[in-house]
Order: sequence, then C-alpha cells, then structure tokens
Amino acid sequence: MSSDAAVAEVKAALAAAVATVAGAAREIAPQVLVKRFDDSGVVYELRVWTDAPAAFAALRDAVLGRVAARVVREGWRLSVPARDVLLSEAEASTRSRVALAAESAARRLAAVDLFAALAPEARDELARRARRYAYEAGETIVEAGEPGDSLLVIDRGRVRIAKDDLVLATLGPGE
Repeated sequence: MSSDAAVAEVKAALAAAVATVAGAAREIAPQVLVKRFDDSGVVYELRVWTDAPAAFAALRDAVLGRVAARVVREGWRLSVPARDVLLSEAEASTRSRVALAAESAARRLAAVDLFAALAPEARDELARRARRYAYEAGETIVEAGEPGDSLLVIDRGRVRIAKDDLVLATLGPGE
C-alpha cells in the first residue's frame, strides 16, 4: 500500500474492516503488522483466524473484499508496479463514464425529498462532488458516537440501524 496514510491509521482501519467478517474467529482479534517497506510503499500483513479451515477460500474472499472496499473509501491506493500506458480513447471513455455517473447521481438525488427542492444546478454540483461507497453485507458503516461530516444516501440495498442487538430502523434506497 502507498505510504500516503499513517501506519497506525491503516492498521486500525484494516483491523476494523475485517473484524466482523463471517467465518473469522471472534475470540481472536485480527492482527495487522508492518511486514516491510519497499519502493512502492508499506507492505502490511493481515492475520485473521478461523474456526472453520475448510471454508478458508470463502474467508479469504470476504477479507480481501472488505479490505478493498475500505481502501477505496479511504482514498488510499494499493501499490502496484508502475507502468505508463497511453490510451487516448480509454481516457475519453473514462471522462464520458464520469459525466454519465454524475448525471445518474443527480437524477437519484432529485428523487430524495431532502434534495428535490434544490435548483437543478445545485443538485448537479452536489452530484459531481458526491462520492460513491460500496459496503459488504454485514459491514459496519459507522459506530454510534463517531464524529461525522457527511450525509449518506442509500442507492441500493438496505441498511440496518441498531444499538447493541436492538434494531432501531431499516433504511432502503433514497433514504
């Protein structure tokens, strides 16, 4: 992983991301260790234990999915060997996809009561600035008491709001 983020921050984020993965042993917390430093950044070793070794492939898939989602949400980058590739058509296609994604986001925001009254230009600007995050089923999005500076709107799926084992609400698209 690149060295853009503080080591302690990365270690805490990765451990939290995989702490509730199905198949991981609950009695042994995940460990995140700095393995080494190299030309591309910091190399971490993530250790997760299981009581079901026969399901190791599914556990590894779930862990890597959670890690990848967390890395994207944090804006970090995974280090890969550098390569220069010139693809002008692909760049134009990427710009077109970005524009289409912003238009789609603006349409979705117009369907949300909170944003429906905004002028179309303001909604378009909000859509351009919005960031899309993906979460795995069962993953914690935010903990009670955490400071926040954003508003989340559900595009797909359902989100359960719970305190301890009590479900307070279940939210869906547009909420």
